[in-house]
Amino acid sequence: MAKTYCVVIRAHYIDEHVSAVVAEFNKLLGEDQFVVLDTDSVCQCSGLSNVLLYGSADIRRAGLLFDNNIFEYSKWYNGDYSLYIACRMIDRQYDDYWFIEYDVLLNFDDIRDFFDHFQEIDCDFISARFRKADKDWIWANNLEWFSSDVYGSFFPVVRVSRRAINMLYYSRVLCGQQFVRLGLDRKCWPHAEAYCPTALQKFGFDCADINNFGKQFYTPDSLKGKRAGAHYTDDDRFGVADSLIYHPVYDATQKKFCPVCRQLRNI
Repeated sequence: MAKTYCVVIRAHYIDEHVSAVVAEFNKLLGEDQFVVLDTDSVCQCSGLSNVLLYGSADIRRAGLLFDNNIFEYSKWYNGDYSLYIACRMIDRQYDDYWFIEYDVLLNFDDIRDFFDHFQEIDCDFISARFRKADKDWIWANNLEWFSSDVYGSFFPVVRVSRRAINMLYYSRVLCGQQFVRLGLDRKCWPHAEAYCPTALQKFGFDCADINNFGKQFYTPDSLKGKRAGAHYTDDDRFGVADSLIYHPVYDATQKKFCPVCRQLRNI
């Protein structure tokens, strides 16, 4: 039996661009595509289908450590929280879950070709830039109290198995309890891009880089941090489809309007 997967678009606001991205995925993937939205900063009248709404209260009810007074930009920092919340909300189970940020471009003639390439691959965690982290990596020191070996990843596009999500969720809850009990400084709280691969490696799960499966899907230039420059564009594609992942392709630094009620949202 073929492995099943769904695609979850992660967003913290809705505007015309995000709506268009979601619509394209929905057209090709139908009921197996979802969008998870942060209700603390987005209108709930988005008009989109398969919407998973969550906020700070949902995170706390799930037992996950969350405090904006301690962690600046807490939901961005704890990007894995949306994985756990989304999986608890989706009413059917999949073998694998793709999580893709709203400002990613899969520059393919048909984005299903990208997902189909991985469909029969058994691996618990697939991301760009998966590696054993150097000690000078920005998030490496946050995990020394949790693991002697620290691994890194990059979260704009990531695939996680259902069993890995379940383990990560319960481990993250326990990690938060230990963090509070030890009275650690907030700088010691692990960032999602370090915590997920490190915890999975620590507990014997399979992890791999997205380029390790017979094809190159990203280059150092196609995946840029927002501070290092960007690929901002009003076009759907960069000319010819080159079967690469690009990030970021959209400037999210401005205030955006909800396309339904036109209410101004601060992001």
